[in-house]
Amino acid sequence: MRSLLVSAAVVLFAACASTPAPAPPAVAAEPGRVYEFSEVSVKPQLINRATVARALEQNYSGALRDAGAKGTVHLRSVVGTDGQTSSIVVTRTTNSQFNAPAIAVMRVMRFSPATVGGVAVPVRIDLPVTFGPTP
Repeated sequence: MRSLLVSAAVVLFAACASTPAPAPPAVAAEPGRVYEFSEVSVKPQLINRATVARALEQNYSGALRDAGAKGTVHLRSVVGTDGQTSSIVVTRTTNSQFNAPAIAVMRVMRFSPATVGGVAVPVRIDLPVTFGPTP
């Protein structure tokens, strides 16, 4: 059985956690607003990596895996104050056969909430989800 190469931009969130960003000016969170990733003081962090890895494996169908099919689906989503994803849309794809599986993976992702001025806020994120066999 071939190994599976899958990623969900976990590196992006790990990098955000390990690289201190300059502190933005203190501002109060605006109720009802969905913030852009670059606007939040504290970035959302993926908190269920093992579950996401299982979802990636389960959603890479046997037929696609056996055919050696690969693809990257770029998704846009909102991470709510509860850490759950919503409003998931495909923004770009290299193989449309992976669109539904990538969305299914995004649905199981859970994040620590983003904050502005110490208050949890919804934030828009863009993530690539990649499926493919490893050599």
